[in-house]
Amino acid sequence: MIPSLNYAVLTNALQALNEGNIRHCEDLGFTFDEMNALSQLSPDALFTLSRAAAPFIAVSLRHDVLHQLLAHSGQEEQRRQLIDRAIRLG
Repeated sequence: MIPSLNYAVLTNALQALNEGNIRHCEDLGFTFDEMNALSQLSPDALFTLSRAAAPFIAVSLRHDVLHQLLAHSGQEEQRRQLIDRAIRLG
């Protein structure tokens, strides 16, 4: 079974909280009150929350950023190929 988006984001947020990376949780959209509530839940309560049928996480695609990253990755691939060719040619 593929974990739900709720589970994936909660797991990621809890790991960030344990590492003290509050900024990451803010970037995910959690408020301080929500972070505090999550950090105080028992493992059983977290499991129940992560398996909730109602998704509380929404994903949106930033097409402009994706297109920029795709272009950059293509440029990086060309650069790596050029370097590899230069190495082969000595």
